[in-house]
This record gives sequence, C-alpha cells and structure tokens, in this order.
Amino acid sequence: MFSVMRELLDTNIKFQNFVQTKLKDQYFSFEQIIKLTRNVLSHTTTASINLKTDDFIKQKDYLKNEKDPIVKFEFIYAKYFPEWK
Repeated sequence: MFSVMRELLDTNIKFQNFVQTKLKDQYFSFEQIIKLTRNVLSHTTTASINLKTDDFIKQKDYLKNEKDPIVKFEFIYAKYFPEWK
C-alpha cells in the first residue's frame, strides 16, 4: 500500500494535487511519513524490524537541510475527507 501511494504521489500530478488539496498544511508531513514507511518499513523481510541508518539517511538529510526536520502529523479522516464520515 505504501509503495503504491508513494508511486502515485511521485508520478501522478492529478493524484498529488488531489491529496494536497485535501490535506492542505498536512500534506508535507503525510508525504514524509509515506516515504519513511515505504523506504524503511516496507523493505523489511523478516519478522523483526531492524532499521539501518543507510535505509533512511537520504530522507533524514533532506529534512535537515531542506525542510523543518520535525514532522508533525495528525490525520483524522473526517477532517480531510468529510464524504467518508
């Protein structure tokens, strides 16, 4: 699921615009969480999750150098997708 979401956000401008419109100021945090889960957690091949620095170093550097390194995320479906109540 995370891989599909990340691919859609990266390659489909209509989908990206739709999600940005819905999430507004939460979009950046949402995108970062999707990237983290896809890049790190989705590549786990064993029952235990072993995070390796090289699995998320690029994302960490990006956040430190390009954006605010603190990602705050509160996602309540009903707030952003009222039609799904």
